[in-house]
Amino acid sequence: IRRITVKSQKAHIFDVSNAVVEQDYDRALRLIWELRCRKEEPISLASALSGAFCELYFTKACMDGGLVNAGEIAAQYGIAPNRQFLIRRYVGMAQRTQLPFLRRCVEECMEADMDLKGSKVDKWERIERMIGKMLLTSQKNIRRTR
Repeated sequence: IRRITVKSQKAHIFDVSNAVVEQDYDRALRLIWELRCRKEEPISLASALSGAFCELYFTKACMDGGLVNAGEIAAQYGIAPNRQFLIRRYVGMAQRTQLPFLRRCVEECMEADMDLKGSKVDKWERIERMIGKMLLTSQKNIRRTR
């Protein structure tokens, strides 16, 4: 079934963000390449990644503040009930990472978004560089927390 079905962009975005959290550079870039081959728009990809990392950041911040139930977290940030399944998935991801790392990912998404919209950079190269910077930040974060 996997060979004949096409994943939605949203599913790919979740997989990319999960690969970054898991520090799986090869998988993250392979997923980016798949989106590129499907002729997805890099700016919309950056926007979707930014949204995913913002929701993951909010989830981690709530968890650090004592909320652990996906429904409570969704209610705290006004996330629609039909998106609570994402919060449940983010809870699992958030348990494996640190808030400063996620903050840096959100900042990197913002920087990439500005570059993509305001300059003549190669858009796909900028997306790949964004993922690379996130993974480097992840490595630095891991070293500091050990």
